[in-house]
Amino acid sequence: MIKAIVFDYGNVISTSPNSHTKKDIADAYAVSENEVGILIGKYISEFRKGKITEDKFWQNISQDLDKPVPNNTYDLWRQDFKQKLTISEPMIEFVKFLKKKGIIVAVLSNNIMPYVEVIKEKGGYNEFDVVINSCEVGFSKPEPEIYRLMLNKLNINPGEILYLDDRPENLDTAKQFGINTMLITNPTKQIEDIKKIFISI
Repeated sequence: MIKAIVFDYGNVISTSPNSHTKKDIADAYAVSENEVGILIGKYISEFRKGKITEDKFWQNISQDLDKPVPNNTYDLWRQDFKQKLTISEPMIEFVKFLKKKGIIVAVLSNNIMPYVEVIKEKGGYNEFDVVINSCEVGFSKPEPEIYRLMLNKLNINPGEILYLDDRPENLDTAKQFGINTMLITNPTKQIEDIKKIFISI
């Protein structure tokens, strides 16, 4: 029997915005989006794991470009994301439904701290019992360590957990721990499938 459902956040609980962040950063530095994309790729993994701070991320980018840190770095990550982030009401209602049934509900997400701050500001984590963001724990999916951390926090048998994610590679690691998984391609349409297949209602 499933006792806990763990949700990825982007593309499951929320729609991931089609962000103009890369363009905004390129404009702030007066360089091409291609240059910015390469540098973001160089440092985003460590930033996503919280291994470097937001200030250090910008220092690294500026050093590589040999340009000063822009004055608007705080807004570069947050402004467009905040405007476009949509938290799915049907999914939040589903989370509330699960809690009423005694199911533990959790988040396991790869995220950077600026985006976590915006989601918290919008109350996007309020209904969850456990929230694990990569930037706050030092590991990211699909690294095994973040799944071990999740299991420790939930403190139940892996076979009693259902994990929902839109990326197959993240589900693959979960399966290695004996966790039940479901690939999410259309979250709101799959709610009824989750109810029927995994939960006795």
